[in-house]
Amino acid sequence: MAQNVVSREYKVMLRKEKFVGSQDDLLKQAAKFWNAFKDSIKDIVFDTDGSLDKVEKQRTIRFYDTEDLRLRKNNYIFRERVDLKTKKRKVEAECALIAWYDKAGKKDRPVVVEFSFKYENDKEKYDGKVTQRAYDIFVALKDKLAKWIDSEGPTKTAYVYFRA
Repeated sequence: MAQNVVSREYKVMLRKEKFVGSQDDLLKQAAKFWNAFKDSIKDIVFDTDGSLDKVEKQRTIRFYDTEDLRLRKNNYIFRERVDLKTKKRKVEAECALIAWYDKAGKKDRPVVVEFSFKYENDKEKYDGKVTQRAYDIFVALKDKLAKWIDSEGPTKTAYVYFRA
């Protein structure tokens, strides 16, 4: 049975060294990035709403696999996401800046930083204009914010599997 595609998401990895420091330092850099992002897409979208000025969620994410990595070898991912405050297991966002820290590493140095944006339509109705605008935003993000983007950095999943 076919499933509807109710959302589409674009992600880019950001330069983690730009987000080193305390939580306040992270939020200051997130605000700088957000303002640069809004400026880079001002000719594509009418307005942006919101900000990246607070930590919305803190989660523990665990990846599971067999000893011989059977899931990974067959292109499957089994992960558990647990919100540290509410213990809920799934989080949705329109725009998000995600910083991952290794518990064994330095607390002020993220190991991976990702920015994502997504758009949704429960009826799977994505017209050409909406899709083109999302693509244009993604291109603007990569082209106009190159100093923020880490095109060689691992994705969150790749980081976890590299360490396995």
